[in-house]
Amino acid sequence: MPGSLELYDVSAGGRVLVGHHTLMWELKWGSTMGGEAERDLSWLDRSLAVDLSADGRSILLTEIGEGGGASSTIYLRPTDGSPAKRLGDGQALALSPDGKWALATSNARLLLVPTGAGQAKSLAGSVFEEIGGADWSPDGTRIVFSAREKGKGERLYVQPVDGGPAREISSEGVALRGFGDSVSPDGRLVVGLPAFEQFTQFPEQRGHPRLYRPDGGEAVPIPGLQERELPLQWTAQGDALYVYRRGKLPAQIRLLDIVTGQRRDWKKIGPEGGFASRLLISRDGSSYAYNSQKVLSELELAEGLK
Repeated sequence: MPGSLELYDVSAGGRVLVGHHTLMWELKWGSTMGGEAERDLSWLDRSLAVDLSADGRSILLTEIGEGGGASSTIYLRPTDGSPAKRLGDGQALALSPDGKWALATSNARLLLVPTGAGQAKSLAGSVFEEIGGADWSPDGTRIVFSAREKGKGERLYVQPVDGGPAREISSEGVALRGFGDSVSPDGRLVVGLPAFEQFTQFPEQRGHPRLYRPDGGEAVPIPGLQERELPLQWTAQGDALYVYRRGKLPAQIRLLDIVTGQRRDWKKIGPEGGFASRLLISRDGSSYAYNSQKVLSELELAEGLK
């Protein structure tokens, strides 16, 4: 039957007590300005939040459930609740600064998918076995992404979008988040994570996020970043990062000065209870989005089982 069954007890007479569980995925959007309730922007059965436009008016998402098909499907949806627009097959990675392109991946290839009229095109370059996260430079002329070549570990690369090969900018073992912005507003710094944190919500502490330089130079620690904290987004001025400690909702977001390491509380996001698997903040700080999970359970008594 749909969902999952959990066996609790069996009586001497053969009656069976079971729990019937249905896992629900939700994509919520909200305004930090107040006066507006959170809005459910889930499109099909499993909508993953990937990126918010700079003004918070559009959200890029990937459908990875049954509705997304075998290769997943990319959508762009206005945050006012209007219907989502299907962009193509694959997994979304990031919106371009002008909102005209969605960077995506399919079969370990990087794709440029138009959000308006036009055809998707493959980004030529090195052949990778796996693509991780990605982000655009502020001027939209190049991308930064993490990927793994055959026989090697994941690392960061930078590549022009109008042609040219990808260039390594980190050692192995470094990844980008698969959602949200990683590149600073001036394009000089990139937030890189220990590679295992790309897909693991609660990894053991084996490393810390660091700041990398697309144009060369040594990676540096993020001053003041605490254990289990994850950088979410740069402020529009580029002098601070929105950070939070991963876990349950509501999420306490803090602003972390990347020079002094000073921190201050910014906002709490989400309802009481629940688990936030992804959290996005728009570049202007006016809105946010997150994925949450909840389980709907029913207690049932079954008789006559053979």
